[in-house]
Amino acid sequence: MIHVSQGIPVSVSNLLKMITRAFYSDLHIEVVDVILRMGYTSEYTISKELEMKVEKVRLVTNSLYNENFIKFEDRIFKKQTQGYQKEKRGLTRKIYKIRFWFIDSNFFIWSLKERIKRIFSHQKQLTFQKKEIVFRCPRKICGKLFSMNEIAGIPFDHRTGILTCDNFLNQKVICGTELIENKDFHTSGGDDANLKKKKIEEIKPIIEALLFSTRFL
Repeated sequence: MIHVSQGIPVSVSNLLKMITRAFYSDLHIEVVDVILRMGYTSEYTISKELEMKVEKVRLVTNSLYNENFIKFEDRIFKKQTQGYQKEKRGLTRKIYKIRFWFIDSNFFIWSLKERIKRIFSHQKQLTFQKKEIVFRCPRKICGKLFSMNEIAGIPFDHRTGILTCDNFLNQKVICGTELIENKDFHTSGGDDANLKKKKIEEIKPIIEALLFSTRFL
């Protein structure tokens, strides 16, 4: 049996609560809790529930929207009021818009999966770049990095045994600074492994909850 609260599976609700409590402010937590409790609610209702100004609510909801946690729907309302027009009494119609917020479980799970993919992809790319860089130019105005594939093309002084930087500082001047070895090339392996392990441990509860949540979607 699938347990659902206001149309949102409990597993998804718990996952969203876990993430906001781990990485976001108290205001974010309170706003998310109101939306989860009510399912579909206007920014004015959130403002009333939390005794918070609407402007402040909008800052938080916009932040959550940019993080792909919540979605909105703008609804148009018409209100008739008594009024005077050209010295004649009659009804006037006022049109106004109210924004309602809700959580799309499928969209939230999908965006979270994509975010986790990007985290690991970015980390893998950084690890590869670290290990790939063999030499670097210590000159502050240059700082060029040289990978393993570029070694053959680096200028080499056979008399002194020195590798020099071939980066153009301007159209006429080549850097020519003696290159130094990138220490990370030899030592980053263990450090990167430990960093990766630590990263996985940090988000492991989220990944497990994510996998559990997808069973009910």
